[in-house]
Amino acid sequence: MQEALMRKAIFAVAIIGLAGCEQPAEIKLPFDNSTGFLDGYQLRVPKNPPFTWSSAPIDEETLERYLQQIARRPNGGRLFVEFEPGVSKQRKSSIRQKIIDSGLCEQRRCAEVGWNIERPVVN
Repeated sequence: MQEALMRKAIFAVAIIGLAGCEQPAEIKLPFDNSTGFLDGYQLRVPKNPPFTWSSAPIDEETLERYLQQIARRPNGGRLFVEFEPGVSKQRKSSIRQKIIDSGLCEQRRCAEVGWNIERPVVN
């Protein structure tokens, strides 16, 4: 019985070793350093809710709906995302993942920009 238990322990250690214990890589969006007008939509993510979508306050449910709507439009413009300094990594990753899941990044229509950089967004 002890031999069977020892085999299970060795097997468990081997699986853990193969799977690794690394931290998942941080989710990133392309960063846009250009200047001038931004053609599309602006999503501002402050440390605390609500978000703002092109200056209008929205909640997370509305954000998901907007992401799906503009991703379905072939010429729906790009989404520019601003994260307030100090936003938690978990909040950033969650929002970035929603944007990626919408398909906008695959369409090359998403980008992060700096917080409070004066660049007007034109819809």
